[in-house]
Amino acid sequence: MTETQVLVINADLPDINHPLAIGTEPDLAKLIYTKRQSGEWQYPVRLVSVGEPQWDDEAYLANMKPDPLATEKEQIRAIRHDYHKGIHTIRQLSESTGIFRNRVSFLMHKYSLPRKDAKHFREKGQNTSIMTVPYHKQSILE
Repeated sequence: MTETQVLVINADLPDINHPLAIGTEPDLAKLIYTKRQSGEWQYPVRLVSVGEPQWDDEAYLANMKPDPLATEKEQIRAIRHDYHKGIHTIRQLSESTGIFRNRVSFLMHKYSLPRKDAKHFREKGQNTSIMTVPYHKQSILE
């Protein structure tokens, strides 16, 4: 059985091009132990396979950014949840969900959620002074 070559690198400053030692894993484990005991290597070290790709902080941080589509889905889910609880105006939805009013308005338009605020009644040409009557029923005062 052939043993693979591994590198010992400084874990704080990883640089595969300048390893601290090269050898087989059992030999390097003994070397690391003796160097740590003598105080020669006081920093953390890491064993790395020769073909292993180097750690990339930029790729890792790019992977940590939130997905805008997932964020939008969570926001529309919160808006729909509150809408079905009986909160119908954009102002009330923005206050209950904690999302900016412009964003709530944009999402309601994008996902075709019905609005029941004064602007909606004005667009439909109905009486805005009687907001308690649903827009699909005729008002007694008209």
